[in-house]
Amino acid sequence: MPEAQTSFRMTAFSGKGENSMTTEDRLENIERLLAQLVTKTLVKSWYTVEEFATLVGRSNFTCREWCRLGRIHAEKSMTQSGATTTWTISQEEYLRYQREGLLPLRGLAATAYPKTCRMAAS
Repeated sequence: MPEAQTSFRMTAFSGKGENSMTTEDRLENIERLLAQLVTKTLVKSWYTVEEFATLVGRSNFTCREWCRLGRIHAEKSMTQSGATTTWTISQEEYLRYQREGLLPLRGLAATAYPKTCRMAAS
């Protein structure tokens, strides 16, 4: 949390000066912060590509490519809306990615992207 926000919150809760808040404002602020905390710490058993991308700080496209190329273990699953499929990544794979990083390119993907393979190998 940035220092500026922290110092504002501290002065806001101290009740001193022009930054003092009403009880309702304080409760709303606490509820908002609690909601943010719950969202950040929510552990799921499976993540969508979009959720995984947010967790690892990459774009959705990059994470879909990692799935397609086998750089991370992912499974295709049917969507509720029809015949389209989406990639899903397990919690175990997310933890593995945090510890070890991307899997190396293998097979046809390695020959199609030789420059990427050399970079990954080093």
